Formats: sequence, structure tokens, C-alpha cells
Amino acid sequence: MSLKPKKTDFPTSQVRRYLEPGPIVLVSSAHDGRRNIMTMGWHTVMEFTPSLVGCVISSANHSFEMIRQSRECVINLPTTKLTDIVVGIGNTTGAEIDKFEHFGLTAEKAERVGAPLIAECHANFECRLHDDGLVGKYNFFIFEVVKAHVAASPKHPETLHYTGDGVFVVSGKVISRRSLFRPEMLWSIGRLLSARPRIDGSGERNRSCGESWHMTSTDRFRRNAAAHGHSIARAPFE
Repeated sequence: MSLKPKKTDFPTSQVRRYLEPGPIVLVSSAHDGRRNIMTMGWHTVMEFTPSLVGCVISSANHSFEMIRQSRECVINLPTTKLTDIVVGIGNTTGAEIDKFEHFGLTAEKAERVGAPLIAECHANFECRLHDDGLVGKYNFFIFEVVKAHVAASPKHPETLHYTGDGVFVVSGKVISRRSLFRPEMLWSIGRLLSARPRIDGSGERNRSCGESWHMTSTDRFRRNAAAHGHSIARAPFE
């Protein structure tokens, strides 16, 4: 089989079919006595520690102001068992219905935020707004995951990945290439990246860390790896 497939021109407006970043999630929110759920596909992991996730939430969405005002939400991970409900939530607005009641979903109390968890989802990530600097221009929220709840099994759930035009791709079989990785690349990447400056309650950087606030994740990876006796020429997937 050829490793060089024949290619044709493709509309730039449709590249999302191939670059949709991750599984479809359900974002639950609550503010001023109201609650809502929205379907979201545009999100990206941004940092290990603190655990940061970036999300694009349209200002036309009913959840937008609820999340912006409350400064928190829960990112819930549904599996294929909830496919039709995921579509239904995306087709309706919380301005007209209570989506928990309408779709028969269970709202569970979160531990760290006011927004409810969706009990039927495989995982729930409680989030607080970490940075809203890009919300006004790009509707881009940066959240910190402050508490995570994940079902014990299955280890690799069947998740939904949207490709546009009403079509989903389902996560498939697990492929391991662990034997091809250099050992140091498998050594707790999260721990290597965790030593970074913290922001205290006044908004100032904790300078006791002795690192530049502008140090990149790659720089931190190399420095922390060296501190643990590993020589890293390149950070993983750099």
C-alpha cells in the first residue's frame, strides 16, 4: 500500500473535518437560579499543571453569559450511548427548556463549582475560569480543571468525534507503540512539567519558584527532566 495518497484541493472552510480537536463534550453551567447544557466540540488541552483547557463557546449560545457570569462550568464526557441525546442537546436552547429534565439526565452536585455534573457521562471535569482575555475577541475561554471524576471502566470509552455535516467518528481500537518510545519520554510527563510559577491570591507570581514566568512547556520539560537525571534533546511531540 502506498504511503503517499493522491490528494486533491479541499475547501479551507471545511478543514475542521480533519482537525476537530477531541471528543464531543457536554458543558453544564448554572447561574442565578438557572442551569443549562450545551454540546461542544471545539476545545483543546493547554497545560498539565495547572490543568488548563481552552474552549470556544459562541456568544450566541445560551450558555455563554451563564458561564461568563458564573466563571465556572463542568465539562462532561459522554459516550456513544448518549449519541442521540448529544444531538438533541445541540438542537435545542436552554432559553426554552430545562435540558436536564427534557432529556432525562441526572444533575449531581459538584464538589468545587456551582454547575452540576451530568451523572450519565463517563467523566466530569469541574472547571473555573482561569483566563478570559480572549473571550471578547474570539469567544475563547481558558478554564482550569479543579476537580475530575472518571468512571473506573471502561479504560478507553467509546467517545464521539464530530466531522461536520451531521457525521460522527467513534473512537476505535487502542494502538500501543510504547516499545518505540525512549524510556525518558514515558517518565511521568505531568511531573516533569509541574514545576512552574504559581499565581497567589493577589495575582502576583510566586517568585520562590525561581523560573521565568514566560518559560515554555518545552523549556520546563527539559529543565525538570535534567533535574531528575534525564537528558532530553526534544520534548515529547515537540
